[in-house]
Amino acid sequence: MEIKKLSKYSIDSLGDYSYTSRFKYQVSKTIDENELSITLKKVPLEKEYNKSYTTDQSDRYNLLLPMGYSFGAYEDDN
Repeated sequence: MEIKKLSKYSIDSLGDYSYTSRFKYQVSKTIDENELSITLKKVPLEKEYNKSYTTDQSDRYNLLLPMGYSFGAYEDDN
């Protein structure tokens, strides 16, 4: 998995606009004088999580992208 800056967002890239997961990524950060490290740890969920996306959400996400603080987790460029 590779974390890259998200430059475009398309609801079409999400397939059927939904997903189900039994895991989440717990984020932690470490900051010192010369370095910022962000760690993602895969942890199980007690209950399965279901997420669906809408066209309204797609429009909102596209408004945020020009700010430059959006990132995506990619596997095989997807």
